[in-house]
Amino acid sequence: MNRIVAAAAAELDAPFLEVGAGSGGTTAAVRAALPAGTPYDASDVSPTFVARLAKRGARAFVLDLEAAPAGDYATVIAANVLHATRDLRATLAAVRGLLRPGGTLLVWEATRQQPWFAFTFALIDGWSRHADGLRTDGPLLDGPAWLRLLAAEGWTDAVAIPDDDPLGQRVLMARRPK
Repeated sequence: MNRIVAAAAAELDAPFLEVGAGSGGTTAAVRAALPAGTPYDASDVSPTFVARLAKRGARAFVLDLEAAPAGDYATVIAANVLHATRDLRATLAAVRGLLRPGGTLLVWEATRQQPWFAFTFALIDGWSRHADGLRTDGPLLDGPAWLRLLAAEGWTDAVAIPDDDPLGQRVLMARRPK
């Protein structure tokens, strides 16, 4: 999935912001696919992860999506992070505030609950924070639900890759209206 995100990012405009970049796996893949010197910022809510991101060469800073930040990025990347917020509608509004008009949101999300998630992710802070009425059986939305949500929240040109969700993972792209 990192390769799909990286290939998509290579076709998008800079500057880039990756939100919830964590330990930097997606950061490394995307930065390797971009020309040297491409403006790329990486953020996370954890100062520990931000320090690791900075060691990978990204301009890194603490950013809490639920605090409604503002920015002027052409592309925002979010890899398996949006589901960890309380309210996806508010989160999408926050991401919109980070993007310039016409900017692109590039998302990688798990889109299908797996039985083993209860053993590996259930104890992670954020896994069960959802309180938006959109998610009732866990924090994940399936691909069609993501596309409906993006459309309902005013995003345009939304697509999901792959169409049929064989792995329970999707890359989604949508544009902030101009």
